Amino acid sequence: MPPRRRALSPPSLPYPRRGQHEDPATPFSESRALPVSVLSNAQLVDIFAAVLNLEPHRKKSLIGNICFLDSVDEDGSGGMWSPSRDFTSGGRLGRDHTLSDVPNHFIRDFLLEQIDQSVNEAAELSEDQRQTATRTLLPDLTADEVNNYCEALAKQREEVHRGYRAKHGIPEEDATPEQIRKCRLKRIMLRYGLEKERQAENILKQEEVVAAIDTAVDLTPRVRPDTVRDYGKYGLLRRSVIFPSPWPGRTRIEAKLAPPAYIDWDCDQIRSMIRRFCFWEGKGQRSYDWEESEFDLDDFQKALAISRQTLIAFLKKRGPENGDKSQAYELAWEFFKRRALLGYPLMKGEKKEGKAPSRETSSEDGTAGNRDEDMEEVGVLGASDSNRRPFKRRIHEPHSDEDSSKRLKTTRCRAE
Repeated sequence: MPPRRRALSPPSLPYPRRGQHEDPATPFSESRALPVSVLSNAQLVDIFAAVLNLEPHRKKSLIGNICFLDSVDEDGSGGMWSPSRDFTSGGRLGRDHTLSDVPNHFIRDFLLEQIDQSVNEAAELSEDQRQTATRTLLPDLTADEVNNYCEALAKQREEVHRGYRAKHGIPEEDATPEQIRKCRLKRIMLRYGLEKERQAENILKQEEVVAAIDTAVDLTPRVRPDTVRDYGKYGLLRRSVIFPSPWPGRTRIEAKLAPPAYIDWDCDQIRSMIRRFCFWEGKGQRSYDWEESEFDLDDFQKALAISRQTLIAFLKKRGPENGDKSQAYELAWEFFKRRALLGYPLMKGEKKEGKAPSRETSSEDGTAGNRDEDMEEVGVLGASDSNRRPFKRRIHEPHSDEDSSKRLKTTRCRAE
């Protein structure tokens, strides 16, 4: 028999790794006192805690936070820390990171910034107390040197923040309209993982078209007996109107719903509904907690199974009948009508009354059901009725508990 081979374990990263605070940040960061007179890490923290009258648990948390910040390597990987501990587990050293492992110049920087920026308990200090605290922490520097030290740290912070804003497409306060547009393109590229600005331009134009849509349009249904959804020309929606992409198809409750018949929202109403459904109303772009039933404009486009250009062409039009023969209009109407018949909200931020089916319990091929059912009588169209004669059908909607379990993976913990 051939010799058995031992499984090879993945190579471990070398320790210790270089940290982000190895070099002094300013000319004043390193103590200028004689080596025997340099305040140790523990002495600096004791002085700071005494000046601010920190309770023991707050001092312990302060030390742990310093250790955590220094445990991060140049690639951004650090250890794990709880606010109740005065050390960090793991990190760039490959072991517990303690106060004695932190460069002395970084502790000087950190504590001076706490005082200079009025962070936490330091906010309660008067100007005289601040000066006393800085003189006690930095006996090797004159008053002018301390001021220069603070200015150097402030400049460094601004450079870091400016770099972060540039990387993430956040405009400066004095940004020009062109710079603001460039930042929007940057954010779109990051959001969609795009490599070329030209690709982001198409998405930005779509967002600008939607932003120009009137949201004051009255959405009261306007029944027009002669206006019927043309399923023979454009076909049925095949994707879910409840869950966005990548949900592949309709849920079980959607599959039981027969195609709605008479179109009762005009073009301007549908355009306004698209904006209200895919975007938060109000000034600026609102950030919100994502839910599995949240649609953005891309999800909506994919649900209709049409191209971006087709959707934009419809959204650009104005007038209640301008676009009523288009594919985008009929599919969008069907999308909203199905949601309305199923009792789902048509505006961003609204919640469905009662319990909504989750992805796991609502599969078209699943076996969920056999529960108390809500029954609603609606006007629908028989798919096989060539004369398009409307008839009545009962809609049965099973209730199922919403799956709200979330898994959160973290590599480190830090107190706010």
